[in-house]
Amino acid sequence: MKKALLSLILLLAALLPQTASADNVKLGDVNSDSYVDINDVTDLIGFVLGIPGDPIDTVAADVFEDGMVDINDVTTLISIVLGAIDPNPPGTVTFTVNGVTFTMVTVEGGTFMMGASDDDTEASDIEKPAHQVTLSSYCIGQTEVTQELWQAVMGNNPSNFHSDLQRPVEGVSWNDCQTFVNKLNELTGMAFRLPTEAEWEYAARGGNKSQGYKYAGSNDLNEVAWCWNNSPNDTKPVATKAPNELGIYDMSGNVWEWCQDWYGSYTSDAQTNPTGPDSGSKRVDRGGSWLSYVPDHRVSCRGYNSPSYTHVSIGLRLALYLNPPGTETFTVNGVTFTMVTVEGGTFTMGATAEQGSDAGSEEYPTHQVTLSSYSIGQTEVTQELWQAVMGSNPSYSQGNLQHPVEQVSWEDCQTFVAELNELTGKTFRLPTEAEWEYAARGGNKSLGYKYAGSNDLNEVAWYWDGTSTTSTIQPVATKAPNELGIYDMSGNVYEWCQDSWGSYTGGAQTNPTGPTSGSLRVDRGGSYGHDGVRCRVSHRNYYHQTLKDGHLGLRLAL
Repeated sequence: MKKALLSLILLLAALLPQTASADNVKLGDVNSDSYVDINDVTDLIGFVLGIPGDPIDTVAADVFEDGMVDINDVTTLISIVLGAIDPNPPGTVTFTVNGVTFTMVTVEGGTFMMGASDDDTEASDIEKPAHQVTLSSYCIGQTEVTQELWQAVMGNNPSNFHSDLQRPVEGVSWNDCQTFVNKLNELTGMAFRLPTEAEWEYAARGGNKSQGYKYAGSNDLNEVAWCWNNSPNDTKPVATKAPNELGIYDMSGNVWEWCQDWYGSYTSDAQTNPTGPDSGSKRVDRGGSWLSYVPDHRVSCRGYNSPSYTHVSIGLRLALYLNPPGTETFTVNGVTFTMVTVEGGTFTMGATAEQGSDAGSEEYPTHQVTLSSYSIGQTEVTQELWQAVMGSNPSYSQGNLQHPVEQVSWEDCQTFVAELNELTGKTFRLPTEAEWEYAARGGNKSLGYKYAGSNDLNEVAWYWDGTSTTSTIQPVATKAPNELGIYDMSGNVYEWCQDSWGSYTGGAQTNPTGPTSGSLRVDRGGSYGHDGVRCRVSHRNYYHQTLKDGHLGLRLAL
């Protein structure tokens, strides 16, 4: 046997590529040199045969993923290096933390009907009415968080059924999950989180590959779930039932999974990237468990519990915002935010034809502006981010940290930016007025809309419609984005710009920064408390740089 394997090594040396980069994948990198290649195969064969040599990474060597390192791993690794097996299938990305590997699955954004239909006799009232939800793309855990991963991050295992670390972690509260996620993000530099309830259901249904199953991946519960009928005594190792249409395991059964949202009743309104109520006393959990009866495992079934509640049937699954090309994510004191690259170009600034009679005199004359490339915030600065940087929240409308921060002056914003730069080592700033308008118009992807992303203001903006008796601030990114994937450049809150206020001139300009002095500063975009005229991409406004107002916030540039 040894002779045959040694001969195989010599043959492989001639056949296999010498440097097959593993990118982010640790699996198969037996010698920990950041590549998966012939050297890993030879080292693994030597280990299996008992030939003395350098130590190997036994976690990375278990490419057959059966908990052992043996001949099965050798043959699997050979297939990986030859390209017959992809250790990280398309649409997935693998992460390793303290020697433990886990996989996230990309869920392409789309629109679906969330909840249960009126004729679903198994559904409870809290699953109704069914309503249309549109989601951006994101990633979700291929499996529930295992006890092995929890232990690698937290240093302990709270689970009751702990004989196998590949079982899902349980006995964890929603609050415990927040602590876990924060520590995981510190270790990885990523922005993991719990999924929203809408993200959870869309993924459970199979996303845009959905076959309309009752449970996550099948109409036969036994095919896809560990439940009271087939596992009445305990949890089972993850991924031991069939996956759903997206290759995700155990979204029906094994353990209930906490979601980020507060629990609240559904409405029939269409929604984009919903995040649940602003506040509440219960957090949502989904999916049913080993201890649950059959109806609890339907993809629309909802559960809820106190955020401090723990039980042997409740665990979690991770989610991750998906950064499309041209975006970069930053994390500061546990809070993540995303910047969008705006490729430089030339545009006409001011009251262009689509603005019509709504344009004011201060928006004239139109003039040509050329800008270099830059980055701008995907969303307005949230109360969560401001608080993480400044240690306080000055906002008038508190209760949801995903609301944009407001009640901040231009001078306050300068202090915030300075503190942020000290924490990150970057050079964040406020956008110039020209940068703001170019991004709002969609940059070089502009479709010539009147508002930021649409000619229908209701699609993209929170604003006062002139008829409602009240208007309120809303969480960021809950309306549709513009052509560049940027949210709320029309409405929600006015956004300070760096420039001092001044009248336009008709001459062409390159990277303009406004007048060289002045205490009146530009703000742009309209707000939840103003009418639609102020939400146009060319609308201009100004306030004294010391003014604080509940309609005034900011967006970062870089």
